[in-house]
Amino acid sequence: MKKQLLLLFLSVFFIASSFSQSQRTAPGFVFHNHEGWYKYADVFVRDLHFIMNDQYNNFAEFNGSDEYEEYEESRRNFYQLDSVSISEENPDFSSEDGVMYDKNKTTLLFCPQAKHGKLILPKSVRKIQYSAFYKCKYLTAVVLNDSIHFKSAEEFSNYFSFSFSFANNEPSPPIEVSENNPYYISQEGVLYNKDKTQIIYHYNPIKSKINEKPVIHIPNTVRKIRDYNFNLFYATIKLAKSNSIKSIGYKAFAGCGIDTVFLDSITTMSNGAFEYCTNLESVVIASDSLNAIPAYTFSWCTNLESVTISKSIAEIGLNAFKNCICLKEMTVAWDTPLKLKKDYKIFEGVKLSSCTLHVPKGTKKAYKEAEGWKDFGHIVEVQ
Repeated sequence: MKKQLLLLFLSVFFIASSFSQSQRTAPGFVFHNHEGWYKYADVFVRDLHFIMNDQYNNFAEFNGSDEYEEYEESRRNFYQLDSVSISEENPDFSSEDGVMYDKNKTTLLFCPQAKHGKLILPKSVRKIQYSAFYKCKYLTAVVLNDSIHFKSAEEFSNYFSFSFSFANNEPSPPIEVSENNPYYISQEGVLYNKDKTQIIYHYNPIKSKINEKPVIHIPNTVRKIRDYNFNLFYATIKLAKSNSIKSIGYKAFAGCGIDTVFLDSITTMSNGAFEYCTNLESVVIASDSLNAIPAYTFSWCTNLESVTISKSIAEIGLNAFKNCICLKEMTVAWDTPLKLKKDYKIFEGVKLSSCTLHVPKGTKKAYKEAEGWKDFGHIVEVQ
């Protein structure tokens, strides 16, 4: 049954791609009345992206090379779509500006992957179909109306997903809202909730289309950075020196363009929060409420030179500073040296003999004898 359903889907594209140039705007398809389209409409819209991506083996086996080539041709045509035009007589669907909606234009069902320019959603739209914008990397902006609202940032991400990966290495456009939007506010390509305490969404530019990395300033009102929030984000991120961030999720900034980290309100932080941030040069953990630096937090931050750690830290996790090869100095505040677990290899790949450790007055002798800390080439008491 799955195989027959897949072949039915492919036949829709095959028929559509056979229309004359007078019937469609190349390479966009025109969907006219088709019995199979209506019969399987809900399944088609829901599974459209899965059917046409590389996971075809999950759905069917192909009998012979001709059948496979037909599938491949349809899939290539699908990725070249720049517009969809629905007949006005169609009882179930409609289109506007090359985008597919339900009949009443209350739900946006599908945006073609090759569509260019700014997309302004009709005022009637209340809902976005899951993954409707998958791989729409050529859009320059999506403008929301004042009626679209999601219960959480996670739900928003599910429905405005531009890739199937948690990583933000797929290009995605800015999302804009009006000044009077009751739910959201947009700034520098980032969408926040109305009081700017939470990041809802951020865009990711196409690297080849820009000369310099764009800069995003995170306002000091933001309190939470979600898992993968800026993971592999191409732009440079600037945190306010004094900020309200209390929670940083798993790999929230991993591999992004942040260059300075100052955390004075943080209470919880997950593994790998800043790993592979190769532009990161300085870290200051000034919060009195953070108890641990988790595993891999700053691993492979190959330009990190300076680190300051507050007295509240009671544990440093596995490989936390692994391969921070440019580390020059670290400042700590413990009157009694923090015990480091040898098997955690916290400073693996770091040439500690070339690093300076700044310690509280009167503690130099203790640090010179403490496991892990005694490996620093220079230990200096802070007056």
